[in-house]
Amino acid sequence: MNLNVFKPAQPGLTPEQTEARNKREKLVLNSLACTLTNAPMPDAFTVALMQRYVDGELTLEEVEERLLAEINRKYSSVPSNTVI
Repeated sequence: MNLNVFKPAQPGLTPEQTEARNKREKLVLNSLACTLTNAPMPDAFTVALMQRYVDGELTLEEVEERLLAEINRKYSSVPSNTVI
């Protein structure tokens, strides 16, 4: 599966920065490939967060925090059907 999702690395990265970025990109692409076997492509917000992680702008913890905040924002008004 060829997933052409992320922008190329910015010029001027050191070899260490390039290696770290490539590792992050590979991690995200592997996760994305697994996701796509059973679900649609993530929305633009999620892909943008993944891009920022690949570029080293966010940590995984920050991505998780922002994803959860977005989910809560989107679905906080959806009534739950709690069975007691």
